Amino acid sequence: MMKHFRFLTITNAVAVRVMMLLSIVGYSCFAASAKDPDKPRRKLESSNSAYSKAVLASKPVAYWRMNEMSGTCAVDLTGKHAGVYEKGVAFYLPGVTDLSDAETDYRSAHFAGGRMIAEEIGLGETYSVELWFWNELPFDARPVTGYFFSIGKPGDETAAGGHLGIGGTHGNSLTAGKLIFFNGNEKDQMLAGYSSIPLKTWNHVALIREGKKVSVYLNGNSTPEFSGEVEMTRPDSGEVVFLGGRNDGFATLEGKIADVAIYNRVLKPEEIAIHYQTIRPDHRKATKLRSDKNIKEDIRVGAAAVKIKSEDSMVIAGGIFPRLVKGQEGELRAVAVVIEKPLQTKVAIVQCDVLFVERGMMDAACVQIEKSTGIPAANILINATHTHHAPSTTFVHGYGRDDLFCERLQKAVVASVQKANENLKEGEATFSFYLGEENTVGANSRLMMPDGKVRWIGTINGAIRPTGPFDPQLPVLLFRGKDKQPHAIIYNHSTHTIGTRKGNVRSAGFYGLAAQDLEKELGGIVSFLEGASGSTHNINGVSTAQAAERLKAVIKDAMNKAEPRAVDRLVSIKRPFTFNVRTFDEQVEDQKVVSYCKKYSGSRADDVIKVFRDMRKVLKPQQGQQRETWLQVILIGDVAIVGVPAEYFTGLGVEIKKRSPFKNTYIAELANDWIGYLPDVEAHQLGGYQTWMGLHSYAELGTGERVVDEVVKMLEELKQ
Repeated sequence: MMKHFRFLTITNAVAVRVMMLLSIVGYSCFAASAKDPDKPRRKLESSNSAYSKAVLASKPVAYWRMNEMSGTCAVDLTGKHAGVYEKGVAFYLPGVTDLSDAETDYRSAHFAGGRMIAEEIGLGETYSVELWFWNELPFDARPVTGYFFSIGKPGDETAAGGHLGIGGTHGNSLTAGKLIFFNGNEKDQMLAGYSSIPLKTWNHVALIREGKKVSVYLNGNSTPEFSGEVEMTRPDSGEVVFLGGRNDGFATLEGKIADVAIYNRVLKPEEIAIHYQTIRPDHRKATKLRSDKNIKEDIRVGAAAVKIKSEDSMVIAGGIFPRLVKGQEGELRAVAVVIEKPLQTKVAIVQCDVLFVERGMMDAACVQIEKSTGIPAANILINATHTHHAPSTTFVHGYGRDDLFCERLQKAVVASVQKANENLKEGEATFSFYLGEENTVGANSRLMMPDGKVRWIGTINGAIRPTGPFDPQLPVLLFRGKDKQPHAIIYNHSTHTIGTRKGNVRSAGFYGLAAQDLEKELGGIVSFLEGASGSTHNINGVSTAQAAERLKAVIKDAMNKAEPRAVDRLVSIKRPFTFNVRTFDEQVEDQKVVSYCKKYSGSRADDVIKVFRDMRKVLKPQQGQQRETWLQVILIGDVAIVGVPAEYFTGLGVEIKKRSPFKNTYIAELANDWIGYLPDVEAHQLGGYQTWMGLHSYAELGTGERVVDEVVKMLEELKQ
């Protein structure tokens, strides 16, 4: 993977000189500290800082503060493993400057072509490394932006060992600017993280090696930035530690390093968090905020809405057959809210006024967003509002997607986040929250009929009972600026978005119309996230106009009652999730559709039946295939948002809420992808449109429950 890129090859002669320097200069460093280990050469090498005290309490086998004023010696506070600085290293530069104060000054070494090489430590297959780094080289400057930790033999061209750094232009550009771990040119295996590392910022990283298993933690997060397995590669002898570059001299860091500690054991996530929190720039602020009744601005928020242009010639999605409409009410939009915890992280939450968003388009949008804003793809959630009154974005039922509209959608998503990110400049904000309720706009629509069939279309007269729950919760997330005016509002509710004010027109539906009305009345940007509504519709005779007014009333009431909350944590996890296309019996599936449609679909029964037969023909050769999609959880203070990529049954969403370790947990369905309906197993047994095999419902039974289990695990990770 990296074998073709080597800017500097250390010859054997140079390697010998390096080892001689270690034996001479390293010994003198060790001897100087050994004379009186309790009396360092100067105050800055002592352990008087809260961070160094925390590190030493964890008993590292080596600890270099990297705060020398001059010379070639890197002092190890344990007194055991001195290091040597090569040429190309500057000393005593500002360290983690956000915490520099009168009591404790943080300093660092600046690397510009040189490295620090330490004495042989004799680490086994299990070890941990933690350090602070600051990179100033753009991520598109070279194949690997820079390695800051390396263990291997000096001059070994195979680069056997372990190397931690920042990706660049080599190979998959998705690794550019992200943490990488590489195990050498022979095995050529790499692991990479999700988060982009902002230029010229201090970051804390911890590497945990347990044989083949490698885990890397970033900035005190209890969830690994990445974790996986690579082969353990080691040189036969002469293995030493390098800081600021790889063992063979490739990809030296252009930046600063400070407080490097090595352990001959696994450093636990809670230890890493404790160390990080002693020096984390916002730690003191967060502690104060939690105890301050008057919550101050501890985040920045930017929001923006971008129109998605559409025409009357575009096929509208949401029905069984293709249809055209004339005109539009309101706007179809991409609405982005970007939330930033300064000096820590950003997340972007995007609403799209479309029926579905598909992974191919949205992954591409995330790449563009990350490249232009630095917001990691793993921190971007893109949700479809599921309006049934917008041009088609996928192949389903009797029609395909409109490619021009999809192109505009993708551009609008990117532009909305870019504009919202730009608006962070004036975005100092407080976060308030209130859980409202609206129980008239929607109900469980899978009604058991007297003939034992589950209703899809047709009358509800004579229905015996609903077959599942309705979730009336309407959470409101309110972000106010210094002027106490709303910068952004995010709300969530769980009903199919079907219905317009003006008849056969394009529309964002009652949720989007309510949001656009509120913006005109209150200012700011209002975004809606569709909840788990795969089994709920507005079937109780509430018109679109009435629904919009009722939603607005609940949101306004929630804004008046919302209480400020500190955002001491802003975290996102986005993970791949695999599932299989279910197998089916053609005759059995056909009979399900025929028996229902002949009774309830009227004059177009045969046309509907043909649509489902055609979809099954497409899926027949795909039975049993494995697919991959995304699951995501975002934590804003103590409010969790769960992104699932399907029309998710309400009962499953309620189950996630019940099992979540966070009291305030809410579902954003149709997030980042669309994999059709995900009913629960019981719903499959009862039958009905949402369970019939087709492009609208093809995941194997039990996938919905598996999503619950995986999401709860992710939420529990955030709770640790």
